[in-house]
Amino acid sequence: FKWENTKKTTLNAREVLHPLQSMQQEKVKDEIETFKEKVVDFVARFKAEAPFSFSIGPDAAYALLNQWNVLLDEIEAESQQLSAEMELFEVQAINFREIGECRKSLQFLKVVWDHVQLVLEIFTSYKNTLWARVDTDVMIDETKKLQKEIKVLPRQAMKWDVYQGLVKIMSEMAIDLPLVQDLRDDA
Repeated sequence: FKWENTKKTTLNAREVLHPLQSMQQEKVKDEIETFKEKVVDFVARFKAEAPFSFSIGPDAAYALLNQWNVLLDEIEAESQQLSAEMELFEVQAINFREIGECRKSLQFLKVVWDHVQLVLEIFTSYKNTLWARVDTDVMIDETKKLQKEIKVLPRQAMKWDVYQGLVKIMSEMAIDLPLVQDLRDDA
């Protein structure tokens, strides 16, 4: 008898709450549509403003990477909150893949800029080496190792200007070092 009363109470509660739940579902659906537009705008801004260009340099790039990381954290938190509301009010879940793609691109950008910073520091040390202390064999070997490292960077990064700029300075140094070696020879 108690079980039947519990079932009736549950059904009555559902009937009473159904209009409120429907209203909340519509509200969540509206929030989803607004958030979709926000994500589209965010992705467009990311592609336009993130540090994909080699010309800005590592210092400005790291500052931008930090700013975009904060912005991504905010939009990811908003996405998680919206996902929780979708689950709570039984609205069909939507996965905002674009946010994940921006996160992945940001991580790849960080890796590429780390390599740019490393290469620039190494090459600056090469250029500041006194002529009598220049050991071109070591420099050439280190440059070849760096070139191999760069080749295994993510494929997605290969189309970015920052990656192409990195490859360019690597290629230039690979050309310059044998010339320096020829000048150092006692011939």
